[in-house]
Amino acid sequence: MRLSATAFVQTLPPTPRPLRRWLTGVTLAGLAACSATLALAQNTNSPAAPTAGSSLPKPGEPITLNFTNADIEAVARTIGLLSGMNVIVDPRVKGMLDMSVYLDITDDVKFAWKANRDIAERGATMEEVQSQINARKPDFAAFVEPQKQEADIIVQVLLSDLIDDPTGKFLKVKLIQKKGLTVEPAYFFDAGSTIEWTPNKEKLTTNGPGVKIASYEDEWFGRAVQVIEMDGEFADLEELVYIESHLCNAGTKYYGELSEQMLANKDAPGSPNGTGLFQTVCSFKIREAYEKLRK
Repeated sequence: MRLSATAFVQTLPPTPRPLRRWLTGVTLAGLAACSATLALAQNTNSPAAPTAGSSLPKPGEPITLNFTNADIEAVARTIGLLSGMNVIVDPRVKGMLDMSVYLDITDDVKFAWKANRDIAERGATMEEVQSQINARKPDFAAFVEPQKQEADIIVQVLLSDLIDDPTGKFLKVKLIQKKGLTVEPAYFFDAGSTIEWTPNKEKLTTNGPGVKIASYEDEWFGRAVQVIEMDGEFADLEELVYIESHLCNAGTKYYGELSEQMLANKDAPGSPNGTGLFQTVCSFKIREAYEKLRK
């Protein structure tokens, strides 16, 4: 069975940062497999049971998953086994979802990241890297990419506009949020306004070219959306509260919760840039939707 591929969240526990990692991991698994719509529904009373002869990895042990030409049901079983969550594979579940999220790594960033890794660690040539990417494009275009127009929230990762950096070290990240959802979208400063903001350098220490923030309304595949952007990289997450003080409707329960979560996971990949910031905001919005739906 081969269906469209991405990760959709139906109901998830209200734990922001671990949820961020779960979202990212499952979405990337879907991309790698070019596989199915994964509807994740937590059931704490009946976690996924290991199959005969299988064993869970011990804490700290590395895990390597090879999804090349994988059967989607095998992928689902693996995700369930490793996460302890139930994974439902069924095309009919799409219309039952409360909120869906798509992680959109743009082509330039994919190429930069893969080239950096494969050339440095595997001795690949630039031509080999490009050939491998091209081989995956048909499946991606057919089964994965169409899902981003269906998603409610899109985390889009692009190369920075602030510096010419083909390595993908510095990134511009967008959080694209459809309007009319269970929860209202996050924005900077003033709802409905178009904002471009370069933060005060005395209040926010940055790496490389600095940081630029934007907030504006737009359209995404014919739907009205609210977009917030961050280009560049923080140098000191202790100063993130300065950014948080101007971010509205982020789904936090108290002032400083966003900064607190970012600092708690400051060593996680992406924490200094918009990937960490906006995936954390995304997790708060999922928690907010979850709690509204429970009422």
